Amino acid sequence: ASYRIKKMKREILQAINLFFQEKNKETPSLDLDIFELGLIDSMELLELIIYLESELDIRVDQELMTVDNFRSVSSIVKTLSIYE
Repeated sequence: ASYRIKKMKREILQAINLFFQEKNKETPSLDLDIFELGLIDSMELLELIIYLESELDIRVDQELMTVDNFRSVSSIVKTLSIYE
């Protein structure tokens, strides 16, 4: 199980990196607040969630779609790791 979780975390990080690359933005450090930095706004948050769902072949539960769960790269990884 631990291997699957590590693999999922790697896949999530990779997908986040690709999202920011496609936006011509630098991927932020793990714990930086991506909203405070102005890297994404609420519309781009929806784009990010849709992108991650597509890349990772998951469906994010609506109650998980909060700003706090997607505030940093590490919080995104933690939130989405439940979908191993």
